[in-house]
Amino acid sequence: MANSILFLGRYICIRCGRSYGKKYTLNCHLRYECGMEPQFPCKYCPYKAKRRSSLKVHQLTRHRQELFLTRKTIDTNR
Repeated sequence: MANSILFLGRYICIRCGRSYGKKYTLNCHLRYECGMEPQFPCKYCPYKAKRRSSLKVHQLTRHRQELFLTRKTIDTNR
């Protein structure tokens, strides 16, 4: 892979220097994070995340009440 160096069992991004234990994780970093603007916006506030999983953690920790109300509204409309 041209965008990484394998050093002591770690895959190192040659763009920014971050290292990862798995090649797959480095590929995700290159695809969604390195040099990219955050692309997953929160629907409750101006926050944007570089990974969908980070957005989920943000919403669970910062907007638990809104998530609960949204799910309750969906359940009552069935």
